[in-house]
Amino acid sequence: MQLSLIDSDEYDYLFFVTNTERPSEKVFISYEKRGNVENYIKEAKYDVAVGHHSLKSFWANEAVFQMMMLLYNLFLLFKFDFLGIQNSDSKSRHFV
Repeated sequence: MQLSLIDSDEYDYLFFVTNTERPSEKVFISYEKRGNVENYIKEAKYDVAVGHHSLKSFWANEAVFQMMMLLYNLFLLFKFDFLGIQNSDSKSRHFV
């Protein structure tokens, strides 16, 4: 559960604390991209089960991981290009 400093139905307030001297718009875009990357990692981890395999050989684990990441990247390409979905809020399990 995330606490709210300001309750408002009309606006969403975001606070970023940083030591950079970049303009606020650039800071917002940077953090938004970072949040999307974290969503992609979480989606790959839970929805595509990346990291949930354990083989006896390190090289076999690497090969399976590489194939799973290829599958995940192809899925993202399909999701963005063919389905026209641009946000990371939708989970892959809705399409598989």
